[in-house]
Amino acid sequence: MAYVLFCDLLSLLSAIITLFNTILLSSTMNFSYTEFKNQLTKRPFIVPVIICVCLFLYKFQYLNLGPYWDECWVYFPAAKTLAATSPTLIPGELDPAVYSGHPLLFLFLSSIWATLFGDSNFTMHLFPLFISMGLVFAVFYSSKNWFGIKVAVFTTILFSLQAIFLSQSSFLLLEVMVGLFVLLTYFFFFEKNYLAFVICGTLALWTKESAYVLIPALALGSTIEFLLFKKELKTFLLQLGLIGLVFLLGFSFFILQKINVGWFFYPLHIGYIDLSYGMLTYKLSVIRDIIFFNQGRLYITYLGLIGMAFFALRYKKIPQADLLRLIHLSIFIFGFIAFAAINFLSNRYLIAAIPMVIMIFVYVISTLFNKAYNNTLLLCALTIVAFFATVSSKSDGLGDTELAYSDMVSCHEDMVSFLNKNHVPKDAEITTHYLMKFILSNPYSGYNAIPYTNLQDKPSATTNYYIFSAIEYDPLYDAYKKDSSLKLLKRISKGKAWCEIYSK
Repeated sequence: MAYVLFCDLLSLLSAIITLFNTILLSSTMNFSYTEFKNQLTKRPFIVPVIICVCLFLYKFQYLNLGPYWDECWVYFPAAKTLAATSPTLIPGELDPAVYSGHPLLFLFLSSIWATLFGDSNFTMHLFPLFISMGLVFAVFYSSKNWFGIKVAVFTTILFSLQAIFLSQSSFLLLEVMVGLFVLLTYFFFFEKNYLAFVICGTLALWTKESAYVLIPALALGSTIEFLLFKKELKTFLLQLGLIGLVFLLGFSFFILQKINVGWFFYPLHIGYIDLSYGMLTYKLSVIRDIIFFNQGRLYITYLGLIGMAFFALRYKKIPQADLLRLIHLSIFIFGFIAFAAINFLSNRYLIAAIPMVIMIFVYVISTLFNKAYNNTLLLCALTIVAFFATVSSKSDGLGDTELAYSDMVSCHEDMVSFLNKNHVPKDAEITTHYLMKFILSNPYSGYNAIPYTNLQDKPSATTNYYIFSAIEYDPLYDAYKKDSSLKLLKRISKGKAWCEIYSK
Protein backbone atom coordinates (compact mmCIF):
# COMPACT_ATOMS: atom_id res chain seq x y z
CA MET A 1 0.00 0.00 0.00
CA ALA A 2 1.09 3.55 -0.72
CA TYR A 3 0.24 4.61 2.77
CA VAL A 4 1.97 1.91 4.83
CA LEU A 5 4.54 4.17 6.43
CA PHE A 6 2.02 6.95 6.89
CA CYS A 7 -0.35 4.57 8.67
CA ASP A 8 2.56 3.48 10.86
CA LEU A 9 3.03 7.12 11.82
CA LEU A 10 -0.68 7.32 12.62
CA SER A 11 -0.33 4.31 14.88
CA LEU A 12 2.56 6.03 16.61
CA LEU A 13 0.45 9.16 17.03
CA SER A 14 -2.40 7.12 18.51
CA ALA A 15 0.04 5.55 20.95
CA ILE A 16 1.23 9.00 21.97
CA ILE A 17 -2.36 10.11 22.56
CA THR A 18 -2.99 7.03 24.69
CA LEU A 19 0.14 7.79 26.67
CA PHE A 20 -0.99 11.37 27.21
CA ASN A 21 -4.38 10.09 28.30
CA THR A 22 -2.77 7.81 30.88
CA ILE A 23 -0.52 10.55 32.19
CA LEU A 24 -3.04 13.36 32.21
CA LEU A 25 -5.84 11.44 33.85
CA SER A 26 -3.69 9.66 36.39
CA SER A 27 -4.21 10.96 39.90
CA THR A 28 -0.75 9.77 40.90
CA MET A 29 1.15 11.86 38.38
CA ASN A 30 1.40 15.63 38.51
CA PHE A 31 1.15 16.69 34.87
CA SER A 32 -0.73 19.69 33.51
CA TYR A 33 -1.10 21.72 30.38
CA THR A 34 1.00 24.43 32.02
CA GLU A 35 3.88 22.00 32.49
CA PHE A 36 3.47 20.79 28.92
CA LYS A 37 3.54 24.40 27.68
CA ASN A 38 6.59 25.21 29.80
CA GLN A 39 8.51 22.30 28.33
CA LEU A 40 7.66 23.46 24.81
CA THR A 41 8.66 27.02 25.66
CA LYS A 42 12.08 25.82 26.83
CA ARG A 43 12.68 23.64 23.76
CA PRO A 44 10.40 24.94 20.99
CA PHE A 45 12.63 23.62 18.20
CA ILE A 46 11.62 20.07 19.14
CA VAL A 47 8.22 20.48 17.45
CA PRO A 48 9.40 21.36 13.91
CA VAL A 49 12.31 18.93 14.19
CA ILE A 50 10.01 16.00 15.01
CA ILE A 51 7.61 17.01 12.23
CA CYS A 52 10.45 17.25 9.70
CA VAL A 53 11.82 13.84 10.72
CA CYS A 54 8.35 12.30 10.26
CA LEU A 55 7.94 14.12 6.94
CA PHE A 56 11.28 12.81 5.69
CA LEU A 57 10.53 9.24 6.78
CA TYR A 58 7.14 9.37 5.08
CA LYS A 59 8.36 10.91 1.81
CA PHE A 60 11.56 8.86 1.54
CA GLN A 61 9.72 5.95 -0.10
CA TYR A 62 8.48 8.24 -2.90
CA LEU A 63 11.66 10.14 -3.78
CA ASN A 64 12.61 7.68 -6.54
CA LEU A 65 9.28 8.07 -8.33
CA GLY A 66 9.18 9.75 -11.71
CA PRO A 67 7.89 13.32 -12.06
CA TYR A 68 4.18 14.03 -12.35
CA TRP A 69 2.13 16.65 -14.18
CA ASP A 70 3.96 19.99 -14.43
CA GLU A 71 7.07 18.38 -12.99
CA CYS A 72 7.19 16.14 -16.04
CA TRP A 73 6.73 18.63 -18.87
CA VAL A 74 8.17 21.81 -17.32
CA TYR A 75 10.31 21.68 -14.21
CA PHE A 76 12.30 18.45 -14.55
CA PRO A 77 13.26 19.20 -18.18
CA ALA A 78 13.93 22.87 -17.43
CA ALA A 79 16.11 22.17 -14.38
CA LYS A 80 18.07 19.48 -16.21
CA THR A 81 18.48 21.71 -19.27
CA LEU A 82 19.87 24.52 -17.11
CA ALA A 83 22.17 22.08 -15.32
CA ALA A 84 23.44 20.73 -18.65
CA THR A 85 24.14 24.22 -20.00
CA SER A 86 24.69 26.89 -17.36
CA PRO A 87 22.47 27.81 -14.40
CA THR A 88 21.18 31.35 -14.86
CA LEU A 89 18.70 33.86 -13.45
CA ILE A 90 18.61 35.88 -16.67
CA PRO A 91 15.53 35.44 -18.90
CA GLY A 92 16.14 34.78 -22.56
CA GLU A 93 19.18 32.56 -22.15
CA LEU A 94 16.80 29.60 -21.97
CA ASP A 95 13.91 29.03 -24.36
CA PRO A 96 10.89 30.66 -22.61
CA ALA A 97 8.75 27.68 -23.58
CA VAL A 98 10.94 25.54 -21.32
CA TYR A 99 10.31 27.64 -18.18
CA SER A 100 6.88 29.09 -19.12
CA GLY A 101 8.09 32.65 -18.59
CA HIS A 102 8.21 32.31 -14.79
CA PRO A 103 10.98 33.96 -12.74
CA LEU A 104 13.96 31.63 -12.70
CA LEU A 105 15.06 31.52 -9.06
CA PHE A 106 13.58 28.09 -8.34
CA LEU A 107 14.96 26.55 -11.52
CA PHE A 108 18.30 28.28 -10.95
CA LEU A 109 18.62 26.72 -7.49
CA SER A 110 17.36 23.31 -8.59
CA SER A 111 19.79 23.25 -11.53
CA ILE A 112 22.69 24.05 -9.18
CA TRP A 113 21.46 21.23 -6.93
CA ALA A 114 21.38 18.87 -9.93
CA THR A 115 24.89 19.93 -10.91
CA LEU A 116 26.22 19.24 -7.42
CA PHE A 117 24.31 16.07 -6.51
CA GLY A 118 23.10 14.61 -9.80
CA ASP A 119 19.75 14.70 -11.56
CA SER A 120 18.24 11.36 -10.56
CA ASN A 121 14.61 11.30 -9.53
CA PHE A 122 15.72 10.79 -5.92
CA THR A 123 18.01 13.81 -5.73
CA MET A 124 15.68 16.07 -7.71
CA HIS A 125 12.85 15.31 -5.29
CA LEU A 126 15.10 15.67 -2.26
CA PHE A 127 15.70 19.35 -3.06
CA PRO A 128 12.04 20.46 -2.70
CA LEU A 129 11.68 18.22 0.35
CA PHE A 130 14.33 20.31 2.12
CA ILE A 131 12.47 23.46 1.07
CA SER A 132 9.30 21.97 2.56
CA MET A 133 11.12 21.36 5.83
CA GLY A 134 12.10 25.02 5.75
CA LEU A 135 8.43 25.91 5.37
CA VAL A 136 7.59 23.79 8.43
CA PHE A 137 10.11 25.77 10.48
CA ALA A 138 8.83 29.06 9.02
CA VAL A 139 5.22 28.21 9.93
CA PHE A 140 6.25 27.26 13.45
CA TYR A 141 8.48 30.21 14.29
CA SER A 142 6.32 32.83 12.59
CA SER A 143 3.17 31.68 14.42
CA LYS A 144 5.16 31.34 17.66
CA ASN A 145 6.53 34.89 17.44
CA TRP A 146 3.19 36.35 16.39
CA PHE A 147 0.67 34.45 18.50
CA GLY A 148 2.45 32.25 21.06
CA ILE A 149 3.63 28.69 21.51
CA LYS A 150 0.27 26.89 21.61
CA VAL A 151 -0.85 28.49 18.35
CA ALA A 152 2.50 27.58 16.82
CA VAL A 153 2.32 23.93 17.86
CA PHE A 154 -1.15 23.22 16.56
CA THR A 155 -0.84 25.41 13.45
CA THR A 156 2.34 23.61 12.42
CA ILE A 157 1.01 20.13 13.13
CA LEU A 158 -2.30 20.75 11.37
CA PHE A 159 -0.62 22.31 8.34
CA SER A 160 1.91 19.49 8.12
CA LEU A 161 -0.93 16.95 8.08
CA GLN A 162 -2.69 18.54 5.10
CA ALA A 163 -2.64 16.19 2.11
CA ILE A 164 -1.95 19.11 -0.23
CA PHE A 165 1.28 19.81 1.65
CA LEU A 166 2.26 16.17 2.17
CA SER A 167 1.92 15.44 -1.53
CA GLN A 168 3.57 18.63 -2.79
CA SER A 169 6.42 18.55 -0.28
CA SER A 170 8.67 16.52 -2.61
CA PHE A 171 7.42 17.84 -5.96
CA LEU A 172 9.90 19.85 -8.02
CA LEU A 173 7.42 22.73 -8.22
CA LEU A 174 7.38 26.38 -7.20
CA GLU A 175 4.51 26.67 -4.77
CA VAL A 176 6.11 25.48 -1.53
CA MET A 177 9.01 27.89 -2.07
CA VAL A 178 6.51 30.70 -2.66
CA GLY A 179 4.86 29.84 0.66
CA LEU A 180 8.25 29.80 2.41
CA PHE A 181 9.39 33.21 1.15
CA VAL A 182 5.96 34.81 1.68
CA LEU A 183 5.95 33.76 5.34
CA LEU A 184 9.55 34.89 5.82
CA THR A 185 8.71 38.24 4.21
CA TYR A 186 5.92 38.84 6.72
CA PHE A 187 8.07 37.52 9.56
CA PHE A 188 10.84 40.05 8.96
CA PHE A 189 8.37 42.83 8.16
CA PHE A 190 6.70 42.41 11.56
CA GLU A 191 10.11 42.12 13.23
CA LYS A 192 11.19 45.37 11.50
CA ASN A 193 14.28 43.58 10.18
CA TYR A 194 14.08 45.53 6.97
CA LEU A 195 17.20 44.17 5.26
CA ALA A 196 15.98 40.59 5.65
CA PHE A 197 12.50 41.77 4.61
CA VAL A 198 13.80 43.22 1.33
CA ILE A 199 15.85 40.08 0.63
CA CYS A 200 13.01 37.62 1.31
CA GLY A 201 10.44 39.78 -0.47
CA THR A 202 12.64 39.97 -3.55
CA LEU A 203 13.28 36.23 -3.48
CA ALA A 204 9.52 35.63 -3.29
CA LEU A 205 8.95 37.79 -6.39
CA TRP A 206 11.80 36.03 -8.19
CA THR A 207 10.08 32.70 -7.51
CA LYS A 208 6.62 33.17 -9.03
CA GLU A 209 4.22 35.88 -10.17
CA SER A 210 1.64 35.06 -7.50
CA ALA A 211 4.04 36.41 -4.86
CA TYR A 212 3.38 39.92 -6.23
CA VAL A 213 0.23 39.87 -4.10
CA LEU A 214 2.66 40.80 -1.32
CA ILE A 215 3.12 44.31 -2.71
CA PRO A 216 -0.47 45.65 -2.53
CA ALA A 217 -1.20 43.52 0.56
CA LEU A 218 1.71 44.96 2.54
CA ALA A 219 1.00 48.49 1.31
CA LEU A 220 -2.68 48.27 2.26
CA GLY A 221 -1.88 46.74 5.64
CA SER A 222 0.64 49.49 6.39
CA THR A 223 -1.86 52.15 5.34
CA ILE A 224 -4.46 50.72 7.70
CA GLU A 225 -1.88 50.76 10.49
CA PHE A 226 -1.11 54.41 9.75
CA LEU A 227 -4.72 55.58 9.49
CA LEU A 228 -6.39 53.52 12.21
CA PHE A 229 -3.61 52.59 14.61
CA LYS A 230 -1.60 55.81 14.56
CA LYS A 231 1.62 54.42 13.16
CA GLU A 232 4.34 57.08 12.97
CA LEU A 233 4.49 58.87 9.62
CA LYS A 234 8.25 58.24 9.41
CA THR A 235 7.79 54.49 9.88
CA PHE A 236 4.89 54.43 7.43
CA LEU A 237 6.86 56.19 4.69
CA LEU A 238 9.91 54.00 5.33
CA GLN A 239 7.84 50.84 4.97
CA LEU A 240 6.14 52.08 1.79
CA GLY A 241 9.55 52.91 0.36
CA LEU A 242 10.89 49.46 1.18
CA ILE A 243 7.81 47.79 -0.28
CA GLY A 244 8.40 49.80 -3.45
CA LEU A 245 12.05 48.73 -3.47
CA VAL A 246 11.04 45.07 -3.22
CA PHE A 247 8.70 45.58 -6.18
CA LEU A 248 11.42 47.22 -8.30
CA LEU A 249 13.97 44.53 -7.48
CA GLY A 250 11.48 41.77 -8.18
CA PHE A 251 10.15 43.30 -11.39
CA SER A 252 13.69 43.64 -12.75
CA PHE A 253 13.29 40.06 -14.00
CA PHE A 254 10.33 40.98 -16.18
CA ILE A 255 12.07 44.11 -17.45
CA LEU A 256 14.96 41.93 -18.59
CA GLN A 257 12.48 39.47 -20.06
CA LYS A 258 10.89 42.27 -22.08
CA ILE A 259 14.32 43.38 -23.33
CA ASN A 260 15.61 39.89 -24.13
CA VAL A 261 12.47 38.08 -25.26
CA GLY A 262 10.04 40.81 -26.27
CA TRP A 263 7.30 40.44 -23.68
CA PHE A 264 6.85 40.85 -19.92
CA PHE A 265 4.61 37.86 -19.21
CA TYR A 266 4.31 34.52 -20.98
CA PRO A 267 1.71 35.07 -23.75
CA LEU A 268 0.16 31.63 -23.29
CA HIS A 269 -0.54 32.37 -19.62
CA ILE A 270 -1.95 35.80 -20.44
CA GLY A 271 -4.39 34.01 -22.72
CA TYR A 272 -5.73 32.06 -19.73
CA ILE A 273 -6.98 35.21 -18.00
CA ASP A 274 -10.78 35.29 -18.08
CA LEU A 275 -12.53 38.15 -16.28
CA SER A 276 -16.06 37.13 -17.19
CA TYR A 277 -18.52 37.05 -14.30
CA GLY A 278 -19.36 33.39 -14.77
CA MET A 279 -15.74 32.26 -14.78
CA LEU A 280 -14.79 34.43 -11.79
CA THR A 281 -17.67 33.13 -9.67
CA TYR A 282 -16.86 29.56 -10.68
CA LYS A 283 -13.18 29.92 -9.79
CA LEU A 284 -14.00 31.62 -6.49
CA SER A 285 -16.19 28.69 -5.52
CA VAL A 286 -13.41 26.26 -6.43
CA ILE A 287 -10.85 28.32 -4.49
CA ARG A 288 -13.18 28.43 -1.48
CA ASP A 289 -13.36 24.65 -1.49
CA ILE A 290 -9.60 24.19 -1.92
CA ILE A 291 -8.58 26.54 0.89
CA PHE A 292 -11.39 26.15 3.39
CA PHE A 293 -13.21 22.85 2.83
CA ASN A 294 -11.25 20.15 0.99
CA GLN A 295 -9.23 17.38 2.67
CA GLY A 296 -10.89 17.88 6.05
CA ARG A 297 -10.19 21.62 6.28
CA LEU A 298 -13.92 22.29 6.56
CA TYR A 299 -13.74 21.26 10.24
CA ILE A 300 -11.02 23.81 10.94
CA THR A 301 -13.06 26.38 9.02
CA TYR A 302 -16.31 25.69 10.89
CA LEU A 303 -14.59 25.85 14.27
CA GLY A 304 -12.81 29.02 13.23
CA LEU A 305 -15.96 30.72 11.96
CA ILE A 306 -17.88 29.83 15.11
CA GLY A 307 -15.01 31.25 17.10
CA MET A 308 -14.96 34.41 15.00
CA ALA A 309 -18.63 35.01 15.73
CA PHE A 310 -17.72 35.30 19.41
CA PHE A 311 -14.38 36.87 18.62
CA ALA A 312 -16.02 39.83 16.88
CA LEU A 313 -17.90 40.71 20.08
CA ARG A 314 -14.70 41.07 22.07
CA TYR A 315 -12.33 42.56 19.49
CA LYS A 316 -11.27 45.38 21.84
CA LYS A 317 -9.66 42.80 24.12
CA ILE A 318 -7.36 41.56 21.37
CA PRO A 319 -3.81 42.88 21.78
CA GLN A 320 -3.19 45.52 19.15
CA ALA A 321 -0.09 43.74 17.82
CA ASP A 322 -2.13 40.56 17.31
CA LEU A 323 -4.94 42.45 15.62
CA LEU A 324 -2.53 44.14 13.20
CA ARG A 325 -1.01 40.80 12.23
CA LEU A 326 -4.44 39.27 11.73
CA ILE A 327 -5.36 42.17 9.46
CA HIS A 328 -2.15 41.84 7.43
CA LEU A 329 -2.54 38.08 7.00
CA SER A 330 -6.23 38.39 6.08
CA ILE A 331 -5.45 41.00 3.43
CA PHE A 332 -2.86 38.71 1.88
CA ILE A 333 -5.24 35.73 1.91
CA PHE A 334 -8.01 37.63 0.13
CA GLY A 335 -5.52 39.17 -2.30
CA PHE A 336 -4.11 35.73 -3.05
CA ILE A 337 -7.62 34.43 -3.68
CA ALA A 338 -8.34 37.33 -6.06
CA PHE A 339 -5.09 36.73 -7.96
CA ALA A 340 -5.87 33.02 -8.31
CA ALA A 341 -9.39 33.77 -9.55
CA ILE A 342 -8.26 35.84 -12.53
CA ASN A 343 -5.49 33.47 -13.62
CA PHE A 344 -5.17 29.84 -14.61
CA LEU A 345 -6.07 27.83 -11.52
CA SER A 346 -4.59 24.69 -10.01
CA ASN A 347 -5.10 23.39 -6.47
CA ARG A 348 -1.43 23.61 -5.58
CA TYR A 349 -1.26 27.32 -6.46
CA LEU A 350 -3.03 28.09 -3.16
CA ILE A 351 -0.57 26.42 -0.77
CA ALA A 352 0.88 29.76 0.40
CA ALA A 353 -2.48 30.84 1.85
CA ILE A 354 -3.30 27.64 3.74
CA PRO A 355 -0.88 27.99 6.71
CA MET A 356 -2.12 31.55 7.23
CA VAL A 357 -5.76 30.42 7.27
CA ILE A 358 -5.00 27.65 9.76
CA MET A 359 -2.94 30.06 11.88
CA ILE A 360 -5.79 32.58 12.09
CA PHE A 361 -8.41 29.98 12.99
CA VAL A 362 -6.17 28.33 15.60
CA TYR A 363 -5.46 31.74 17.12
CA VAL A 364 -9.17 32.58 17.30
CA ILE A 365 -10.08 29.28 18.94
CA SER A 366 -7.16 29.27 21.37
CA THR A 367 -7.86 32.87 22.42
CA LEU A 368 -11.51 32.13 23.14
CA PHE A 369 -10.56 29.17 25.32
CA ASN A 370 -7.45 30.73 26.79
CA LYS A 371 -8.62 30.46 30.38
CA ALA A 372 -10.17 27.06 29.83
CA TYR A 373 -7.03 25.37 28.58
CA ASN A 374 -6.55 22.32 30.75
CA ASN A 375 -5.67 18.66 30.51
CA THR A 376 -8.99 17.67 28.95
CA LEU A 377 -8.72 20.35 26.27
CA LEU A 378 -5.19 19.21 25.48
CA LEU A 379 -6.48 15.68 24.98
CA CYS A 380 -9.21 17.01 22.68
CA ALA A 381 -6.62 18.93 20.67
CA LEU A 382 -4.46 15.82 20.29
CA THR A 383 -7.49 13.84 19.21
CA ILE A 384 -8.27 16.47 16.56
CA VAL A 385 -4.71 16.19 15.29
CA ALA A 386 -5.11 12.40 15.02
CA PHE A 387 -8.38 12.95 13.15
CA PHE A 388 -6.74 15.17 10.55
CA ALA A 389 -3.91 12.68 10.16
CA THR A 390 -6.52 10.04 9.39
CA VAL A 391 -8.29 12.32 6.89
CA SER A 392 -5.02 12.91 5.04
CA SER A 393 -4.19 9.21 5.01
CA LYS A 394 -7.46 8.60 3.12
CA SER A 395 -6.62 11.16 0.43
CA ASP A 396 -6.96 8.75 -2.50
CA GLY A 397 -7.43 11.14 -5.43
CA LEU A 398 -4.95 10.94 -8.29
CA GLY A 399 -4.15 14.64 -8.65
CA ASP A 400 -0.81 16.13 -7.64
CA THR A 401 -2.27 17.46 -4.37
CA GLU A 402 -3.53 14.04 -3.25
CA LEU A 403 -1.48 11.33 -1.56
CA ALA A 404 -2.44 8.61 -4.04
CA TYR A 405 -0.59 10.44 -6.82
CA SER A 406 2.17 7.91 -6.17
CA ASP A 407 -0.08 5.09 -7.35
CA MET A 408 -0.58 6.80 -10.72
CA VAL A 409 3.14 7.48 -11.10
CA SER A 410 3.89 3.83 -10.30
CA CYS A 411 1.44 2.72 -13.00
CA HIS A 412 3.10 5.01 -15.54
CA GLU A 413 6.54 3.69 -14.59
CA ASP A 414 5.35 0.10 -14.96
CA MET A 415 3.88 0.91 -18.38
CA VAL A 416 7.19 2.36 -19.58
CA SER A 417 8.93 -0.74 -18.24
CA PHE A 418 6.45 -2.95 -20.11
CA LEU A 419 7.14 -1.12 -23.38
CA ASN A 420 10.89 -1.51 -22.94
CA LYS A 421 10.80 -5.16 -21.88
CA ASN A 422 8.59 -6.06 -24.83
CA HIS A 423 10.84 -4.18 -27.24
CA VAL A 424 8.14 -1.94 -28.62
CA PRO A 425 9.89 -0.06 -31.45
CA LYS A 426 10.82 3.52 -30.61
CA ASP A 427 9.24 4.67 -33.88
CA ALA A 428 5.98 2.76 -33.37
CA GLU A 429 2.94 5.00 -33.71
CA ILE A 430 1.41 5.31 -30.24
CA THR A 431 -1.78 7.21 -29.50
CA THR A 432 -1.90 8.33 -25.89
CA HIS A 433 -2.78 11.16 -23.53
CA TYR A 434 -0.92 14.41 -22.86
CA LEU A 435 1.12 13.38 -19.82
CA MET A 436 2.14 10.01 -21.24
CA LYS A 437 3.39 11.73 -24.40
CA PHE A 438 5.88 13.71 -22.33
CA ILE A 439 6.83 10.68 -20.28
CA LEU A 440 7.70 8.73 -23.43
CA SER A 441 9.17 11.50 -25.57
CA ASN A 442 11.40 13.58 -23.30
CA PRO A 443 14.58 11.93 -21.97
CA TYR A 444 14.65 14.57 -19.22
CA SER A 445 11.27 13.41 -17.92
CA GLY A 446 12.89 10.86 -15.62
CA TYR A 447 11.17 7.79 -17.08
CA ASN A 448 12.86 6.69 -20.27
CA ALA A 449 16.39 7.29 -21.54
CA ILE A 450 15.57 6.60 -25.23
CA PRO A 451 12.51 8.60 -26.37
CA TYR A 452 9.66 7.34 -28.49
CA THR A 453 9.40 9.44 -31.63
CA ASN A 454 5.93 8.84 -33.07
CA LEU A 455 3.40 9.80 -30.41
CA GLN A 456 -0.04 11.06 -31.39
CA ASP A 457 -3.02 12.69 -29.65
CA LYS A 458 -5.57 11.09 -31.95
CA PRO A 459 -5.70 7.65 -33.58
CA SER A 460 -5.15 7.07 -37.28
CA ALA A 461 -5.16 4.15 -39.68
CA THR A 462 -1.47 3.60 -38.95
CA THR A 463 -1.71 3.62 -35.14
CA ASN A 464 0.04 0.58 -33.64
CA TYR A 465 -0.67 1.03 -29.92
CA TYR A 466 -3.14 2.85 -27.68
CA ILE A 467 -2.26 3.76 -24.08
CA PHE A 468 -4.90 4.97 -21.63
CA SER A 469 -4.61 6.05 -17.99
CA ALA A 470 -7.02 6.84 -15.19
CA ILE A 471 -5.65 10.36 -14.81
CA GLU A 472 -6.73 11.71 -18.20
CA TYR A 473 -10.01 10.29 -19.41
CA ASP A 474 -10.28 9.79 -23.17
CA PRO A 475 -13.86 9.69 -24.53
CA LEU A 476 -12.68 7.07 -27.02
CA TYR A 477 -11.65 4.69 -24.25
CA ASP A 478 -15.06 3.06 -23.78
CA ALA A 479 -15.43 2.53 -27.52
CA TYR A 480 -11.97 1.00 -27.85
CA LYS A 481 -12.66 -1.46 -25.03
CA LYS A 482 -15.53 -2.84 -27.12
CA ASP A 483 -13.54 -2.92 -30.37
CA SER A 484 -12.83 -6.57 -31.17
CA SER A 485 -9.95 -5.59 -33.48
CA LEU A 486 -7.98 -4.27 -30.50
CA LYS A 487 -6.15 -6.53 -28.09
CA LEU A 488 -5.49 -5.62 -24.46
CA LEU A 489 -1.79 -6.27 -23.98
CA LYS A 490 -1.44 -5.14 -20.39
CA ARG A 491 -3.46 -3.59 -17.60
CA ILE A 492 -1.58 -2.15 -14.64
CA SER A 493 -3.52 -1.03 -11.58
CA LYS A 494 -2.84 0.21 -8.09
CA GLY A 495 -5.65 1.53 -5.92
CA LYS A 496 -7.76 3.83 -8.08
CA ALA A 497 -4.91 4.27 -10.56
CA TRP A 498 -4.66 2.20 -13.72
CA CYS A 499 -2.96 2.18 -17.10
CA GLU A 500 -3.79 0.04 -20.16
CA ILE A 501 -2.15 -0.61 -23.50
CA TYR A 502 -3.94 -1.98 -26.59
CA SER A 503 -2.61 -3.08 -29.97
CA LYS A 504 -4.21 -3.79 -33.31
